[in-house]
Amino acid sequence: MYLSRLLPLLQSSGVRQSLIVSLGNICAAGFSAVAMILITRRLGPTDFGEFSIGLSFLLLISKINDFGMTVTLQKFVGRRKDHRYINQIFSVSLKIKLIVIGFFALISLLLVPWLTQAFKLSSPDILYGAILCLPIIVLYEHFQAMLQAVHYFTQSTLFAITQSAVKMCVAIMLYAVVLDYIPLIFIFFVISPLVPLLAFRIYFPDWIKLNILQSHKNSYDLIKSTLTHAAIGVVCIAIIEQIDILFVSYYLSAYDTGLLGGISKISLLVTVMAYSVASVLNPRVSRYKHKNDLVTFTKKAFLMSGAVLLGFIAIIPFTSLLIHFTIGPEFASANNLLVIALAASFLTFSAVPFVATFFTYDAPWFFSISGLIQAVIIIIGNIAFVPEYGLMASVWTRFTAQLVMLIIAISMSLYFLRTKKQTIFWQ
Repeated sequence: MYLSRLLPLLQSSGVRQSLIVSLGNICAAGFSAVAMILITRRLGPTDFGEFSIGLSFLLLISKINDFGMTVTLQKFVGRRKDHRYINQIFSVSLKIKLIVIGFFALISLLLVPWLTQAFKLSSPDILYGAILCLPIIVLYEHFQAMLQAVHYFTQSTLFAITQSAVKMCVAIMLYAVVLDYIPLIFIFFVISPLVPLLAFRIYFPDWIKLNILQSHKNSYDLIKSTLTHAAIGVVCIAIIEQIDILFVSYYLSAYDTGLLGGISKISLLVTVMAYSVASVLNPRVSRYKHKNDLVTFTKKAFLMSGAVLLGFIAIIPFTSLLIHFTIGPEFASANNLLVIALAASFLTFSAVPFVATFFTYDAPWFFSISGLIQAVIIIIGNIAFVPEYGLMASVWTRFTAQLVMLIIAISMSLYFLRTKKQTIFWQ
């Protein structure tokens, strides 16, 4: 009976596009994983530790630099087909993004001496290298968000595959040559998105014309109406993705930190799939203007969440094999931790279709409030329980945060569905 209800999902263009993007991103993630394994073996544990600090620093500030712009583009561009309107939104968003990059790059430069001491780095060069590469990473992610906003999902996937394939080729080269200067290895590794950026016209339609010099006040006001809430939500997510490992590193041993880092890389695959589906659903749902559209979509959302739950149940018997053939048998003691970490990732996946409805509802506060709630749970849970209960407390804290997020997303989505009229939700 349940399988028969799932069949309409497979016939949906949205589901098909989600599958294409997910498979493409899994392919890109595979290339990146091979690249990371090669770099790890090339550097060895000690040097790779310094490399990892630079990479984590870069990923953290690049995610903060998103500043909610991806959510904003998916919300306002995904619903329109007017090329002039889209070009104005894209131009204004790019101008804002460039200003934000400059601001965070300056702040980061001022913090480098202190961060070098805090991270116990041999020199500040790898942090300077991360700041140098920051514009490339941020602009790559912004251009990919633009492609997704105009429903160029195949091109967006190819955009991602190109940079990850270049990264793998660079890693193969670095593995073969004699080069011992870690900051230079780091820079070569992380600038791979420069290749698709320089060739962005291959991926973008000809009608997209960017002009950051012109002033588009109406477009700026429209973006501003939701950017603040989206920015808070994105910054919270950026912190959430890193903070539990930092807490474990502070309270527990290096071995415990390694276990958590290892299982996080496995559960990350589910998170990548969730974000891939979100990149398709968010701009699609933003076009829904009538209650009947949302009623139909909500039914599909429950079916999709049910399918995700079945996927989690199906993978549980194979968690020990996942550990053995990915991060290695030395992580076997983390099997129970992996089950809970995977459960948290699948909860994130289950929330995706319900979060997508807020791209049409007039409730920009949802993104900031939900992000803040998750951040508070993660921070308080780790401070209160990790020192006494160890790693298990950390993964259960993340599970709790994602469960609360799912409950909020479902309940608020149903509330808006029941209280809104038959007409347009967001003008």
